Amino acid sequence: MPYFLLGGTALGLARGDEVYPLRRQIQGRVVLVDAGFPVSTAAVFRRLDASLTPRENSNSIFYFVSSDLEGKHALRLLTNDLEQAALEEAPALKERAERIRGVLIQAGAGLAALTGSGSTYFGLFDEAAPALRARKILVAAGFRALLARTVSLDQYRRVWSQSLGR
Repeated sequence: MPYFLLGGTALGLARGDEVYPLRRQIQGRVVLVDAGFPVSTAAVFRRLDASLTPRENSNSIFYFVSSDLEGKHALRLLTNDLEQAALEEAPALKERAERIRGVLIQAGAGLAALTGSGSTYFGLFDEAAPALRARKILVAAGFRALLARTVSLDQYRRVWSQSLGR
């Protein structure tokens, strides 16, 4: 099932075709930053192919992550296995990625990572003020950056249902 049909905080496995809702929903502000350097999704997956989690292990990973996804320390568990492959595929992206991540972390992001196979980065913040500050710094540095917020699974489903006229 595509992620946007599921909503809320979810765990994506394999090639993103396995999506599982997590019991704990992450609340916060998100800064999205376009690194300005496109990366071929197909090339990134070719680099990563050998190290992807086999499907037969997906359930144990899901239970491990969903049971441990409590508190700020849990953000360490949320990683994107495609990031290293994307940086290897597009070495010019690495410098920009380091600058973006540095601003996000210094401003107070609990997590800063690549979205998908690239080249947009995100920073997850508890509060709006540090997220706004990070966005302002990144825009001043020449990056396109947007501010958003997470929504719970219930909020997502309510908005989605309203958009369908139900």
